[in-house]
Amino acid sequence: MIKPDSLRAALAAVFPDLVRDPERCKLFIDKGRIAARFPPPGQPPVWEYRYRLNLRVFDYTDHPDRLILPILAWLTVHQPELLLNHASGDQALPFEADIIDDHTIDISIDLELTEAVRAQPRGGWRL
Repeated sequence: MIKPDSLRAALAAVFPDLVRDPERCKLFIDKGRIAARFPPPGQPPVWEYRYRLNLRVFDYTDHPDRLILPILAWLTVHQPELLLNHASGDQALPFEADIIDDHTIDISIDLELTEAVRAQPRGGWRL
């Protein structure tokens, strides 16, 4: 799966100190599943990872908008369908936050992601 590392890199570009500290920025995959169909003879196997990526940021002291903006920018490239439909856009980023004090929160954001995979024949099937 490529998207978790890609999101982490996008966040690192904006918040290098946050992502460098593994105790402050964590990614989890929940409710993962693989969608696949039996390929016709001679066709490469294809499947799709479907999962919820949970981003957890601890001891965040900046304004939440500053965190959401790079996530939305990342989604426009890597999962635009979450933002293209008004109905699904209303559900694109469920979150929870623990307010620690006047300046600090822990925030958890869920992203429903998909990744298509197609194997290629190279002396057997390879990715």
